[in-house]
Parts: sequence; C-alpha cells; structure tokens
Amino acid sequence: MRFKKTYLFLGLMPLLYANENIELNYLKDKPRGLEKDFFIWKNLNESGKDYSKSILLLGKSYNVTNELFFEYAKKVDHDETLAVAQCMQAEAKVLVDTNSDCIKAGLNLEKASTLSPLELDLVIEKTKEKYPTFAKKIKIINSIIPFTKIVSSNKDIIFDIYLNSTNKFLLDKLNYKLPKRTLLKIIEDKRFEDLLLTSISNTKLNYLQSSFLELDDSNLSAKSSFLLAMNRVLNKKFDEQTIKYLDNSYEKELTLENKEKILFWKFQLTKDENYLNSLIESPNINIYTLFAKEFLKKEILIPIEFNLPLNEYLEKCSNPRKIMINSMAKTLSKFDEKKINFLNLGLFQMNYTKAKQIAQLHNLEFNFEKLLEKKDSIFYFTNYLNEIESEFSNPLFQFFAYEEGIEIFKANLEKELFSLNNPYNLYLSFEIYENRKVSNLAKDFLVNYIYYGKLAKEEVSLTTIFEKIEKPLHYLD
Repeated sequence: MRFKKTYLFLGLMPLLYANENIELNYLKDKPRGLEKDFFIWKNLNESGKDYSKSILLLGKSYNVTNELFFEYAKKVDHDETLAVAQCMQAEAKVLVDTNSDCIKAGLNLEKASTLSPLELDLVIEKTKEKYPTFAKKIKIINSIIPFTKIVSSNKDIIFDIYLNSTNKFLLDKLNYKLPKRTLLKIIEDKRFEDLLLTSISNTKLNYLQSSFLELDDSNLSAKSSFLLAMNRVLNKKFDEQTIKYLDNSYEKELTLENKEKILFWKFQLTKDENYLNSLIESPNINIYTLFAKEFLKKEILIPIEFNLPLNEYLEKCSNPRKIMINSMAKTLSKFDEKKINFLNLGLFQMNYTKAKQIAQLHNLEFNFEKLLEKKDSIFYFTNYLNEIESEFSNPLFQFFAYEEGIEIFKANLEKELFSLNNPYNLYLSFEIYENRKVSNLAKDFLVNYIYYGKLAKEEVSLTTIFEKIEKPLHYLD
C-alpha cells in the first residue's frame, strides 16, 4: 500500500543525515505531516520499550496508520494496546477462536468473507451481545441470499457491505439489480459515488451496473454524472442518454482538466472533431490534450519542464530504461530526491520495506538515507523494476504494478480492466479504476513517458503503448 504524497519540510533536512535517533525536543516544534510521521515511526522502530516516550511520539503524529500504530504498540509496553495490535494483524481463522473484543478489532468484512458458515456462526454468537451492529452485518453476509437482507437494511449497512467486501463476494452474492426503493434510500448519500465506482470498476458486475443505467442525475455531483456515463459506455450504450450524463457533468464541473476529460469522451461518442479542436487549444498537458494532438496530427512540442536531471547516472542504461526512469521520477517526485511521504522515500517514492528487502538480497547494509540520494535511489528502483518486467512488458502496466504491487495489480486485471472487449475500454479503464489516486498518477506517467520517449528520439505515442496492451494479459488465460 502506498500513501498520500507530500514534500519534505526544509526544517527536517538535518535529520536525514543524523547518525542517532531523533530527539524529542527536536520534533516538538516541527509541523505535523507525513514526513514527520516517518521520523516518528523510525524512532519507535529503533528504540526499546518506553511508555512515556512512545505516547509522546504518537501524540505528535499527523496520521496514525496501521504501520505507525503497530510500532507504537510494540514499544508502549501496555498489554491491552499490544493485544489490539495483534488482533488487527491476525488471520481470520485465528480470530474466530478469540474473544468478542479481539474479533471486533481484527475481523473486517473482507476477512469475514473468507470464513466458512460455521465459523461465521461462531463469530455471531460471540459478538451479538456486545457488538450487535457488527454481528448483524456478519449475519447478513452469512445468510443464504445476502442480497435480500442487505437491500432492506439501513444505508450504513448497505454501504459498509458493498464498499468493504471482497471482489469475489460481490460477484458471487451481490451482483443483482438494486430495487428502486433501495436506490432512493442511498442516492443522496455522499458515499453513493464510491458505490458507483465500486460497481463499474469490476466489469463483470453487469447486473449491479444495470441499477444505474437510467438514474435521474439532477441532484448528483459532476463526478457521479460522469460515472453514470462511464457505466453506460461500459455496458455498450453509446446513445443520447450517455451524452446527456456527460453534458450534465460538464455543467456541474468546476475544474478545467475534468471538463477536458468530458470533451474527450464527447468526441469518442460523437466523433465530432470540434471537441478535439477545443482540447488542442488548452494550456494543460494531459492524456486528453495529448490524444487530441496525436489524432489531429498536430505538432507535439516538448515543454521546457521535461528536463533530464538524472542523465549523468544513466549513461549505461538503454533508451527504454532511461525513458522509464525519467518518467517515473517526474511522476512520483518531480525529481525531488529528498521527498518523503511516510514510508515512501526519494525520487521513486520507494517503499521502505521493499528497499530493505532488496538490500538484504544484495547483502547490503540498509540505510534509509540511501533512498534520498540519486544514485542509490536509482539502484533500488531498477532492481524492483527488473522484478516487475518479468511480469509485464508494457510500461503502463509496469507503472501500475510498481504503485500497487504486482499481485494487487494482477487481481485488478482479473476484473477485465484494460481488456479489448469494448472499443473504448483502454481509455475507459482509467476512468473506472477504483484506486483513483493511482489511476490519476498513471495518466500523468503516460504523458511523461511519451514526452521523454520523444526526447530520446523513440517512436512513442498513446497508440503505440495501447497497441501493446493485450500481450501481458495472456497470463490470465
């Protein structure tokens, strides 16, 4: 898992090269942020048990992630806190044999859906008195036909189960058209957008998707109207209702880039090149304006911001590798080698744990400061890229695998994203990808890859990249 990215405060710079743990008096006046959280985590990770110090450190954090809490729990020397952390990390089958408090702390719906009916019955029995709402949710997912129980429940239960169940559970148990009364119950809730995205991010949930084909979007957000249009595109309904959803989204939309996205889709559905003419006049650099220039065969000038600050470290690299390194560094850090985003560090926002594994593989002594130096950061990145390249040949897929992890991205491909069974799916997959942060970064990466490819005198375009999409999917056969 990756984390929200931000930039290193200059006030923390001296810490990067310190050879001793961070002193509490040094941290106390520093602004809260993900950079500070990294040093808090590192201090906890490297220190012994100290109740007062651990509480003081955690109190200075910006966002208590599971990783930060687990380190705190190990060092606070408090049995109940450690027990909660252990429950949170326990496997589902282990939790069944614990008490109600531990089950509630550690058994989310995703874990619960992996248990047998008998195991779920035991969970219900243990938790029904102290945690009746939790037990009710477990009872619903353990029923013969969970769908009938869910749609008559309150909206909190509906959203919780639909948004937090496994993909398999959604396919096997919840792929039905929602009744009108259920839709009326949930449509004005802010979580409705998330439900829409969850429904269309797995292309196989066709019956669930049918719930949203004809909705009145008058009171919905610009994003919801756009997702309703994408739902119709996914279901091969390229008609006036789809255009109407796009028009409604455009009228509500406030940001230029999202308006450009809508113009791009208006062109895809109508083939009216006037929409592309509007895009090529935009000052924005994104996949939509780039597509317009490529399609209309306009000259694509390389903006001055596409510089090559890593050239001296890439002399022995092949052209494709240089393009990949520059594109990744620009996308993930804007070439800021000192960037820290909690456990993701440096030019490529390399995950601390993954980098440590690579160091061990090469019998190297690991120091996080190496990830904040250009040469060593490139070393760690290229080693991970070698692993990814053994699974995916397409640079776009390599980016997704790097950001999400190889196995998570493979699981997402099993939802038939980026498949060719719909004429619009290659672009559609960006719009319906459930991890919006990663999808938006992937769009940026694609643009950066094309511009750096042109700098390297390679024949790279959206078309050439998408033409090679199908090959890596063969592993799913």
